[in-house]
Amino acid sequence: MKQERRELRTKLDKFQKDFETANNRKIRYTKDIAPVANDFKRYKDMKGELLKLEVLVQALSTGSLA
Repeated sequence: MKQERRELRTKLDKFQKDFETANNRKIRYTKDIAPVANDFKRYKDMKGELLKLEVLVQALSTGSLA
């Protein structure tokens, strides 16, 4: 899962750089990310899932599962 997240991040970073080069501005609007909207949503979802898993692992390792 971390590997997929890393690959998505790389793809999104490349899109951002290419967008800035082509449009001479940063991404500002939802329509700007339309070509990678699905990837962006997947990245956001994975980031949240990984955070939850890391918190759970940390809680289990310290024995303080609430």
